[in-house]
Amino acid sequence: MAGLLDRLPFRRLLRRGPHILVLDDYPPDRAIGAGVPRAVEMLRALAAFGAKVTMWPLGPPMAVGRAEIHGASIVRGAGNVDRLRGYLQRHGPSFDAIIVSRPHNMRTFLSAVVRKPASPAGPPVFYDAEALYAERDIIRSEVMGAPLPADEARRMIDEELDLALNAQIVLTVNQKTASSFQAAGHQDVRVLGYAIEPQPTIPSFEQRNGFLFVGPTRIESEPNSDAVVWFADQVLPRLRGRLNSDVSLTVAGTTGARNVRMCAAKGLDIKGPIADLRDVYARARVFVAPTRFAAGIPLKVYDAAAHGVPAVVTPMLAESIGWTHERQALVAQTPDDFAAACHRLHEDKSLWERIRSAALAAITEECRPAHFDRVIADLLSTIGNNRR
Repeated sequence: MAGLLDRLPFRRLLRRGPHILVLDDYPPDRAIGAGVPRAVEMLRALAAFGAKVTMWPLGPPMAVGRAEIHGASIVRGAGNVDRLRGYLQRHGPSFDAIIVSRPHNMRTFLSAVVRKPASPAGPPVFYDAEALYAERDIIRSEVMGAPLPADEARRMIDEELDLALNAQIVLTVNQKTASSFQAAGHQDVRVLGYAIEPQPTIPSFEQRNGFLFVGPTRIESEPNSDAVVWFADQVLPRLRGRLNSDVSLTVAGTTGARNVRMCAAKGLDIKGPIADLRDVYARARVFVAPTRFAAGIPLKVYDAAAHGVPAVVTPMLAESIGWTHERQALVAQTPDDFAAACHRLHEDKSLWERIRSAALAAITEECRPAHFDRVIADLLSTIGNNRR
């Protein structure tokens, strides 16, 4: 990182504090989930390098207790495209860069701007694509038994890739997604994954018990809701039979989905949103991520591993972060296999300790804050070069 900090344009940029507008779904509150913890890390890194950040939430209105969170000034009551258009017309040129996160927000941004992004009339636009969300929708259709025609699926992917056409830099959460943007002709694509320090909870295998899922289940159609309902319907009865116990699944996170709440009687212990999850992680023996369709990387699996709770995950999630069965996690897909994997990891102390240790080692290597910060520093260095 020292080489970056020594570059003259970057030093100049730090001295005068670059002003960056960030357009994303929600205010930067980790408890929201839904990818927000990664957004928090981005804001942390931007602030650490001296950036002044204005955050414009484009998602559903949420209560914001503070005017500034993680170094970012929050625009309250944001979300309306006409209001954003007026704001950009008045204040857009005062920013050194605009970061737009996720495709639906890029569509809103493109509807709001009069000029083309990255034109000489305004600041450069960086597109934090994260993932290809069209792929999630395509997989969901397959899971639900109504696969999309191949030409329709290709059209959806191409349209999402085209959102980045005028962005100066594209950020993605993994190399697989980065390769898709590069193949589509985008010249500057960078991987910005996740940053978290290992912070394993202390209780031993014997002091823990049960299964845990962490994540918001706000609406019925989202991946988390489908995952929890599938586990309750298909996996938990099989798991109870193997354990000869009425074990439950603890679910932590905002819950609004009716189909999830209806599963409470089937063995879900719904806790709702919890500000500090450390005690929840400390009690759980096994984390489950039975996600059947998604996009990007599973931050929930990273967070659980960082807190020392080994996981059973689906093949799709394992592939997205490059983890393998019997090493960093147990990987299973069918209800029978998922129940068997949960049973093994819950009952086999040596397996539990081995998976836990390997997952912590993976977190140490793959989610280094120093690497995450280096990508952000490079991003700011690009802004410095633009403004020379």
